[in-house]
Amino acid sequence: MISSEPGSASLNIKIIDFGSAYNWGDSGSLRMATPEYMPPEFLNLLAIKNASSNSIEQLAEISNPWSVDIWSFGAILLEIITGIPLWIPLKCKLENKSKTLLKYGLFAVKGRDYDKIYLKQKAFVENINEILSTYLQKWCDSKELSDLLFQMLRWDPKLRISPSTILKHPYLEGV
Repeated sequence: MISSEPGSASLNIKIIDFGSAYNWGDSGSLRMATPEYMPPEFLNLLAIKNASSNSIEQLAEISNPWSVDIWSFGAILLEIITGIPLWIPLKCKLENKSKTLLKYGLFAVKGRDYDKIYLKQKAFVENINEILSTYLQKWCDSKELSDLLFQMLRWDPKLRISPSTILKHPYLEGV
């Protein structure tokens, strides 16, 4: 939901999706949501380990309670910045300054194959600075925004930024 107060320049954005919600640390298996927004460790459990009956416990062992949501939030921010849905496997027009480019969603693969999405995410994270600099030029040349996205999309879920640290991040100062 995106809203703005009448006569105000500020924008209020709320992201709500409980489609794949689960109780942290409980035994049980993971349910799939849109895979392109799920973090690599989640996809790894679904694809490689074939979502065993205690996959939530396995996820809890390798990540923090917020790690899945922070990755997904970072993916949504990335989608806003690029202007292309991450999941779309078709070429889309992207206006970049005076050029029109044709691009695919950054994590999109035909058939939504978990292993292939995982590999696209890995390639993205390995080249995150270069990719972000390309897309951030469209919005702004913000080192703070680039740093925030880098911290949200860290490959190691234990190293992903926490929600409380996000709120104190320099990019959000004055917001």
